[in-house]
Amino acid sequence: MNLLKLLQLGQERLNTDDPVFTAKVETLLSVLRSAGVVPYKRLSLNNHVHAMFAAAIVVAHEKQTSVDVTIRHQATYHVFGFSTRIVHYIDAAIKQELLIQQPNATDGRLQLSVILDTYLSDDAQDTGSAA
Repeated sequence: MNLLKLLQLGQERLNTDDPVFTAKVETLLSVLRSAGVVPYKRLSLNNHVHAMFAAAIVVAHEKQTSVDVTIRHQATYHVFGFSTRIVHYIDAAIKQELLIQQPNATDGRLQLSVILDTYLSDDAQDTGSAA
């Protein structure tokens, strides 16, 4: 699914105050921060941007779809009301192998890694809440 659409859906889901969805976003944010994909500095200013990025990935996981990065032009993200840093976060996630590019693929389709699938699975969430 197109990244812009995922960002929009993720933002809408964050606004619904769904505790299960929010827990998955927080878990994913911890993974992204520990891998250096999103910075941990200046959280009071940028946490909403990081949460929106994580929410988009959680939506992709829930819908069992890929993250399609068809546009890398930062101004386009700004026009749609999203942070221009999203492209940098995508690149960092690819570098850390959290998002996987298919070999010889030129369409920008990214799959979630096994690590992300594991952290976002319902079983992992149930185990985390039981501890």
